[in-house]
Amino acid sequence: MYAADLSKIATDDFAQSLLEVELIPSRRVLKDHILDVVVALHERDVHDLEALRRLLRDKRGHGRLAPELGVDAGYLTLLAREVNAYLVKPLVLARIEGLQEPELERMAAAGVTSTRDCYERATTTLGRSSLAAETGLPAERLLEVLELCDLVRVTGIGPASAVAFQAIGISSPSDYLATESAVIQARYADWTEEHTGRREVLGLSDIDYCRRYAAVLDEDIER
Repeated sequence: MYAADLSKIATDDFAQSLLEVELIPSRRVLKDHILDVVVALHERDVHDLEALRRLLRDKRGHGRLAPELGVDAGYLTLLAREVNAYLVKPLVLARIEGLQEPELERMAAAGVTSTRDCYERATTTLGRSSLAAETGLPAERLLEVLELCDLVRVTGIGPASAVAFQAIGISSPSDYLATESAVIQARYADWTEEHTGRREVLGLSDIDYCRRYAAVLDEDIER
């Protein structure tokens, strides 16, 4: 599936990840009470992130719920944002860098206008062959575009970064997870210097930030 399946992410694992990663400054307060909050959530039979997302989706109820969980309403607002960070919104396909206007027009005529559309239509070899016949684009080209759509499913990876990652040999979330952060940092800096004239160095904490989101995504692409 395109997005992470929140029902497969246990609240215990979520809490542990919050304690281990470097959060943005505005969300660091989440570390202070998350273990106690998870215990209280278990008492309400909330054991996974999908159940937690549903519990927190109505912000108007945070004021009533907060005392029951031992925190304030502001804490729950931040917690809801952290949960929703796992659900990256699909991008309009035109935002994928390198796609030419004629290619976009052919894809749109086939009903493919977003990264989700591309992912759902082209993950199998049969699906790519069918889409290639519909659009007149080579299956190999569709695979290149699909890889970019796959990478931007990861929270923190945008269209420009996806192009760079693909160019340095990272074409999927699993590739990202299998590559050491220092290696990603060095390769990315070399590539940007060669192609833009400016050496852009990703912070190791920024690279690591994406890992927990990449780790929960399904690997669906047939090659």
